[in-house]
Amino acid sequence: MSAAEQQPVYSSPTVESRQIGTTLEFVASTGAMVDGYVEVLHYSGQIGFVRQSALHAWSGTQYNPQASCRVLGVRDNKTPVFSIR
Repeated sequence: MSAAEQQPVYSSPTVESRQIGTTLEFVASTGAMVDGYVEVLHYSGQIGFVRQSALHAWSGTQYNPQASCRVLGVRDNKTPVFSIR
């Protein structure tokens, strides 16, 4: 998914929870939602939650609108590996 950059990533699906970081341009997610928050694999390797309103479906690049983005796997340090084709 794409994200509005610098949005808070929370440790649980509530604004009262601890913030574990902020979003980058891409986030890895299954799309699972809890109380208006989407579960994401944060670049720190932790599972986090981002408000659904800050996310949208990834839709290609300016150079290739038909490109797709997926998560190929997870590195040893638990960060996602993205593939854009």
